[in-house]
This record gives sequence, structure tokens and C-alpha cells, in this order.
Amino acid sequence: PMILYTFFDDYNLSNRTIAPFCTSGESRLLDTEKQLSSGTVVKGLHVSKSALKEDSNDVKEWVNEIK
Repeated sequence: PMILYTFFDDYNLSNRTIAPFCTSGESRLLDTEKQLSSGTVVKGLHVSKSALKEDSNDVKEWVNEIK
């Protein structure tokens, strides 16, 4: 969403690690990782609305992976 891109443009995150994630019915991260110009961007995670309960292990694995 544009509001997030504006946030990333307005704040200096060059010394930060950014871990993008989203939950949604249809949308995915698409180019989000590429759009972030500052900071260290790690692999993002998308969890669909229909799979929230089933994907809890995926979320745990993702969090452990990006530590």
C-alpha cells in the first residue's frame, strides 16, 4: 500500500532490518521487497486468510529463519 511506501520514504531505516509480512485474502507481497530502498530487507512472508490456522508452522519457521 502507498501509505507504507510513504513511511519508508520518510524514515531513515538504513540501520534496520525490515521483515515484510502480510495476511490477506488475495493480495501478496508482490514487489514490496524490491520497493524498499533503505535498510536490510529479509525474505518476506504472505499468509492467506484461508490458511491462517494451517500456516502457523510456516510463520514459526519464517521467524526462526530471519532471526
